[in-house]
Amino acid sequence: MPSLNPRVCVLLSSFNGAEFIEQQISSILGQCGVSVVVYVRDDGSSDSTEELLVGLAERESRLRFVHDTQCGATGSPTRSFFRLFGLVDFSEFDYVALSDQDDIWLPDKLIGAISALIKEEADGYSSDLLSFYENGACRRLRKSSAQKRLDYLFQGASAGCTYVLSKQFAVEVGSKFGDAQVLERLPSLASHDWLLYALCRGHGRRWTMGKTVNILYRQHSSNVYGAQSGLAGLVSRWRLALSGWYFKQVLFLSEVVPSTPEHQRVFSAIRRFSIADRVWLAFNSVYFRRTHRDVLFLAIFFLVGRRPV
Repeated sequence: MPSLNPRVCVLLSSFNGAEFIEQQISSILGQCGVSVVVYVRDDGSSDSTEELLVGLAERESRLRFVHDTQCGATGSPTRSFFRLFGLVDFSEFDYVALSDQDDIWLPDKLIGAISALIKEEADGYSSDLLSFYENGACRRLRKSSAQKRLDYLFQGASAGCTYVLSKQFAVEVGSKFGDAQVLERLPSLASHDWLLYALCRGHGRRWTMGKTVNILYRQHSSNVYGAQSGLAGLVSRWRLALSGWYFKQVLFLSEVVPSTPEHQRVFSAIRRFSIADRVWLAFNSVYFRRTHRDVLFLAIFFLVGRRPV
């Protein structure tokens, strides 16, 4: 079990989130069994988000608004999150968690994640979540399928809002990606949850996935990614793959994970994308994705998709 009242730093990057962000922060500050502080960085909102957050921080000592005069608006949730990793001093904390600006955390979300991290001796945690919609519909998103040997090169662990990290790993992330100049190298549409998962497992750290649902994942028209599922989700992923976005993310990982023979075999095959490479990639897709459906989808794309650009 966790030590008494573990100290958790929650990182929140906001952008035009005034409608739901107070409810999100309230659910974080209401976590049971932990001592929590929220650090929020606004990425150039044009609505009242920044003013709202500054006012909340003046009244609530556990909410700290980060004034980033050096970097300013990054235009990217990923860059904004990694900037937070570089700006926040984690020395007073035991764990670091990520938050969206529009969800609702159930009271035992953090303490449940920390218990799993301790039990599994892991540096990263993610979980299933419950998506809920404006019309009242709800659907469980299962993200906790068994990890595969190289899945971190081809997908994230879950939605980043479920992530809880050890302090040691968070400090490492901040040292590598927190600098404003380093952030410019990140692809503009990079996925921070995918990159964090790859950094953890690619460097030999342990990651654990929980089946317990402790977060209500709000779905609305302004979601950056959202709960893509069913036929619509497959079509969306196919279009992303054809656009070259997906493989750009994969190849970017070649710059941040160790250059092992196994990693380089994958990256080289994707760069060349010859017929032999396509067949090899398709055959090995079972090691690249966690569910049967996603393995099949990726294998088909390797065989019939366009060459990445």
